[in-house]
Amino acid sequence: FLFLDNFWRLNKCVMKKYCTAILLMVTIPALAVQIRVGPGLTCSTITQGLKLASPGDTVYVLPGTYKEKNLVISKSIHLEGIGNPILDGEKKYEVISVNADAVTIRGFTIQNSGVSSINDFAGIKVYDRKRILIAYNRIIDCFFGVYLQNCVLSGIENNIIIAHAMQEQQSGNGIH
Repeated sequence: FLFLDNFWRLNKCVMKKYCTAILLMVTIPALAVQIRVGPGLTCSTITQGLKLASPGDTVYVLPGTYKEKNLVISKSIHLEGIGNPILDGEKKYEVISVNADAVTIRGFTIQNSGVSSINDFAGIKVYDRKRILIAYNRIIDCFFGVYLQNCVLSGIENNIIIAHAMQEQQSGNGIH
């Protein structure tokens, strides 16, 4: 009976750990916040929305044209466009830089990145990350459309990439 008593105690400890893990998996997504960004809203810039966001949050961007230089995502968030908002790099900047794992970028027109063979500007550039999803975007006239630098476990799905550069020095790859 001593064997059964020890077996029950061990299983009870394991069950507590499993129950705690399941409880955390259920409650953490429930704590995620939805942040809305758009003209006329309290949060009128994507930069403000990214600063307010915590890991797991979703930043929804309403229709409009946003010229915010380089948007840097440094937290595990979902960045989602509603009505295909335009993110414009003004032919000077990398439009979106991702420096966090578990990021989703979906539903945007991303256009006019800068051109640089040294910095490899891109519409969306991801730096040494994992679990990135880039989906349902239109990427227009960007030096590199999507640039995944040393990334794993990531996906690029259903994006449209269009470039009009006539000289090789003015054009990188659609997906690199």
